[in-house]
Amino acid sequence: MALTDYLSEKRVIFLRGRSKIDVFDELAERLAPDLHSVDKATLLDEIWKREMFLPTRVASNIAMPHAIVREVEHSAIAFGLSKSGISYEDSKDDLPVHIVVMLVGNDTEHLPVLTEISSKLSNKELCSELLEAASPAEAFRLLVEPFTPRRTFARDESLPKAEAMVRQAFRFADETGAAKVVIHADAVDEVEYLETIESGRSVIIVTGDKSRFSAISFDENQIVFVPFNRSNRSTQVEISLLFLLSEGLIKKGDRVVSVFGFPRSGTFDSIFFSDIEKEFKLYFAFESTDRPDDLIQPVFTRILQLANELAVEGREGKPIGTLFVVGDYENVRRYCQQLIINPFQGYQEAERNLLDPSLDDTIKEYSRIDGAFIIRGDGVIMSAGTYIRADSPVAQFQAGLGARHAAAATISSLTRAIAVTVSESTQAISLFRSGERFLHF
Repeated sequence: MALTDYLSEKRVIFLRGRSKIDVFDELAERLAPDLHSVDKATLLDEIWKREMFLPTRVASNIAMPHAIVREVEHSAIAFGLSKSGISYEDSKDDLPVHIVVMLVGNDTEHLPVLTEISSKLSNKELCSELLEAASPAEAFRLLVEPFTPRRTFARDESLPKAEAMVRQAFRFADETGAAKVVIHADAVDEVEYLETIESGRSVIIVTGDKSRFSAISFDENQIVFVPFNRSNRSTQVEISLLFLLSEGLIKKGDRVVSVFGFPRSGTFDSIFFSDIEKEFKLYFAFESTDRPDDLIQPVFTRILQLANELAVEGREGKPIGTLFVVGDYENVRRYCQQLIINPFQGYQEAERNLLDPSLDDTIKEYSRIDGAFIIRGDGVIMSAGTYIRADSPVAQFQAGLGARHAAAATISSLTRAIAVTVSESTQAISLFRSGERFLHF
């Protein structure tokens, strides 16, 4: 999807207001005339209903007030910039918000558009340049055109080492018969040299910031946004390969060489060889079994991302453990009992879909509650703080794993759901299907 389908230059403004009320009014004033079927008062009413359910700050300086209005034919965005910052009144430290995106859409388009604009604004360098824009027209151009940072990084002595490591990875791939080379490109600042390397084989570049590659001539399918970040190299490679596997970019039978370095270290320092069929043997064994028919790929990816963030960051500096049960909800619900009042009960489905980035903090906060998140295959969170009960728990279970893992194994044996756990003690992530742990990293 193109951002210009939802955003026009006249709906990019420099905000005058200093409060949430004033800013919402400014953005609705620009947005409502282009909605035709919805007036400003109705738009603001829907936006505030959503805001009262959950404040829509998605990062320290970014907010995305949004609402679904069924009368709207096509989603539309108004984009506001405040160089001085506004009070959003929802943070313990009351940090000001500088970017406010107002989005209104229908049931079909709303979440994909919300995810698209959120992904774009995850680029901190883009956000910095937006706030330095001299005019709304310049800000609009930065948003809709391929982004190339103004800052350039000096070519230092570590870059030749990085180039040598990539060439060595290609030679190693030749010697081992690997079909693909995966380059974890966030280790280096300069990326242009990658297009000068002729490998004669399939190359996949994984990155947390695709915009860094807008100026070079790689095929778009070669550059993949992988939303995971682990300091341990082997774990980072494993979780990235799982992501590529789930996206169909690598497959059973492939041999893959990965070249990796610590993010922003300036060089690559590790080369990994992976025989996909052997290393993901259990994944393929369970792939052919009863997989939830209702589970869509973006939801599975999003759960892995949330689990990874919880494992790495914890909550307020403390490690936490949690359990996600996703898919086959009609069967799963038969084994569910609430430990607490369901915090998601009573809200519209669109307001509790984990694909909505403004729910991140809420999900992470509720992860501290004992019990599981029960999630439908389309991403709707049905409950949190949920106890998994069963008359016949899994009889055989790996020693050393606790109640959370036992619950995951049990519910995945009784239903077609996939269960994902985060261990509080080790911060390891485990995936369960058919009563067994089939992946662990």
